[in-house]
Amino acid sequence: MALEKVRLSWNQKGSNFPMQPYHLSDGSIRFICLATALLQPNPPSTIIIDEPELGIDESTVATVISECGSPEAINNNPQTAPSKRLDAWSVNGKFLKTTMGVTIAKEIGIEKIRNECPLFNEWLKTIEEIQRGGQ
Repeated sequence: MALEKVRLSWNQKGSNFPMQPYHLSDGSIRFICLATALLQPNPPSTIIIDEPELGIDESTVATVISECGSPEAINNNPQTAPSKRLDAWSVNGKFLKTTMGVTIAKEIGIEKIRNECPLFNEWLKTIEEIQRGGQ
């Protein structure tokens, strides 16, 4: 099978500026690729979508949390902020926050996150109170 390359470029309505993939987030690019594959006039009978692997060792994360005392204490300076650590631990050097972060949060579950992160939990309680109409 010969490898084929696809070059993405498009113009937004009302603009002459050609958009390139580097103008968009990883999640937006994945969505465009998926939509393109699914909206073909004669799509293939099977489309296999591989979910990217995080490539982050859970014991490394557990060690950092243990050293800091809690997940909320990890964000202690710009060089060791969670996003910088995750980028450094990722196989390709870039952690996909917008896609993998949501997946991880869903897997952990909101109750566990709230129990482990009391400041975040208090913030959520405030938002929930506002939603109920309180102040």
